[in-house]
Amino acid sequence: GDVITAELIEKKGAEIISEFYQEAISDVSAATVEYFERVLLNGQGRRDNVTVYDALTDGEVSQSEIDILCYKKILRCFNYAGDFRLEFIHDILCPVVMQHREDRAIIMLQEEQKKMLAKMKQKNRKRIFYLALLLALAAVIVSFLTISNKRLDSLNDELVVQQHKILRSQQKLLSVKIKQLLDNSDSYLARRL
Repeated sequence: GDVITAELIEKKGAEIISEFYQEAISDVSAATVEYFERVLLNGQGRRDNVTVYDALTDGEVSQSEIDILCYKKILRCFNYAGDFRLEFIHDILCPVVMQHREDRAIIMLQEEQKKMLAKMKQKNRKRIFYLALLLALAAVIVSFLTISNKRLDSLNDELVVQQHKILRSQQKLLSVKIKQLLDNSDSYLARRL
C-alpha cells in the first residue's frame, strides 16, 4: 500500500511544492511576491535574476523580506561580476510560481469585474431612481392636466348654459318687442282706417 512510485511523486510532488511555496511567501507582503514573480520569471516561465540593488529600489521589497525568502529557500542570493543577485532557488519552483502568478491575475481580473459590476449596478440603481422620478413627475403632470381638462370642461358647460340662458332671454325680449311692434302697427293701421 505505501509504495512510492514515480506516478505518485509526479502527482503529489507538485502539490507539496505548491504548499511549500504558499507557506514560505505568507511571511512577506503581496507586493513583494508580485514583484519577484514578475521579475524572476521570464515570459517562457524560466528563471531569471535581478540585482539586490534593483529589487530594493525598483520593487516594493525590503531587505528583511529578501532575507526571509532566502532563509525559507525560495530565493538564493549569489555574487555575479561584483553584484549580488537574486533568483528562485531551483527550476522546480518555476511552474508553481507561474501558476501562482496566473491564479493571482485571474483573481485580480475577477475582482475588477466585480467592481465593474458593482459600478454598473449602482449606475442602474441611479437610472432606475431617475426613471421612477420622471414617471412620478409625468403622473403628476397627467393628473394635473386631467383635472385641468375636467375644470375646463366644467367651465365650458357652465358657459354653454349661460349662453343658452342669454339666448332665451334675448328670444323672450325679441318676442316682446315683436309683439309690441305688431300691437303698435295694428293700432296705427286701425287709426288710419
